[in-house]
Amino acid sequence: MCVMEAMRLLRCAAVLLLAAGAWIVLEASSVSAQTTGTDAIKMFDKDGDGSIDLKEAKAAAAAEFDKMDKDHEGTVDNEELGGRTTLLDQQLQEGRFRFWKVKGTLTKDQYLELVETQFKTADPDNNGTLDAKELESKAGQELLKLLQ
Repeated sequence: MCVMEAMRLLRCAAVLLLAAGAWIVLEASSVSAQTTGTDAIKMFDKDGDGSIDLKEAKAAAAAEFDKMDKDHEGTVDNEELGGRTTLLDQQLQEGRFRFWKVKGTLTKDQYLELVETQFKTADPDNNGTLDAKELESKAGQELLKLLQ
């Protein structure tokens, strides 16, 4: 009886260790690596001036919106947005984007409005462009989540 009890405990411990290992792997894979400002400029700087302007950001966001809108309804919902809803939640606390609370979907125009709001937040010197340093800030990283 003692041996049987010990074997059962060992099996339970093995199952728990496997479950814990799977959780750690899943948790690590859900954390995306930060995009460097230099990499972001390489991806989105279409005019080659070494920075990203609002037009370039909106072009990237529009393309990303089209990829997210898998059902081609012209809106994206919470599931299609993936992890991008964190930014919406922040904006809602500030009283912006109330339509998200009512409908739970965003049109492309509304998504681009969110991008513009976040772009301005990431541009503290208000020069209309984002350099590598600004893109690596918290606000810049939130913007990049909307673009990729």
